[in-house]
Amino acid sequence: MTKPDAPHDTLGLILDEIRLSGASLNDVELAPGTDHVFDTLDRVTIYIGQHLTIRIEPANHAAQDIGPGDLMVVTTGGRHRLSTGTERARQTGIADPARVTCGAFRYDTEFAAPLIASLPPIMRFCGSGPDAPPWLVTGLAFLEQERSVRQPAAQAVINRVLDILMIECLRAEIERIPADVGNWLAALRDRQLSEVLAAIHADPLHAWTVGELADIARLSRSAFATRFTQTLATPPMAYLSALRLRMAMRQLQHSSAPVKSIAAALGYESPVGFTQAFKKHFGIPPSAVRTDAAAALRKAQIM
Repeated sequence: MTKPDAPHDTLGLILDEIRLSGASLNDVELAPGTDHVFDTLDRVTIYIGQHLTIRIEPANHAAQDIGPGDLMVVTTGGRHRLSTGTERARQTGIADPARVTCGAFRYDTEFAAPLIASLPPIMRFCGSGPDAPPWLVTGLAFLEQERSVRQPAAQAVINRVLDILMIECLRAEIERIPADVGNWLAALRDRQLSEVLAAIHADPLHAWTVGELADIARLSRSAFATRFTQTLATPPMAYLSALRLRMAMRQLQHSSAPVKSIAAALGYESPVGFTQAFKKHFGIPPSAVRTDAAAALRKAQIM
């Protein structure tokens, strides 16, 4: 059994699993009275206000305005509509185009699922005024510098700054979760549950028992099981099983290891039992994943 050096840094372990990375940024300019609609391809999208105010309306969610220095993270995919009204130009006499920087994060969608599900659809942070978070002001200034100067390895630096900004957004969101809300992020704020999650994610192939996990949490078995289930809406062993199945999905997509070997490595006594569990969780058998992965590879080679 492997215990992490810093048990409470569960978020760091999860982000390593998710393989979060920043993406290329694009500036969108909108003249008064115009709009722009694009498909986010089910990715977490980031918006950074640059000049004047732009209204962002994600699919099925209320529109919110973003101004210079503001940052907005939208966790729901689908179509996003960006717009700016003619009323602003009429009232202010300003006919300049409004400008916003946007981009989408890359990550492993299966491993990110529990985290994304626990986030609000929109996280907005104001970068102006005395209450502006220092990490936001500093981060956006450094990001803009890298984008404008374009020194060697600028894109690598930009990606890492975006990663840091996303981590800071997650930290801020953990702090402002209401006390009575139960979800994956809330579990990170609970030190005892966070240490349990850190242990599980640090060594997911260990033959964990409820008793061992309860010892890490310094709780009785029943108290631990109840607290874990109420907070994460799933029992401890079911959480562990889902994590292992996500590991299986990654191996099926990115390796040629036989299904039998993958099943055995994850603790399944037979390929049949593994296939049943996999299909129940993902809705498709392991063989379908291999077929889809092969088709995607052939398409990439042709292109």
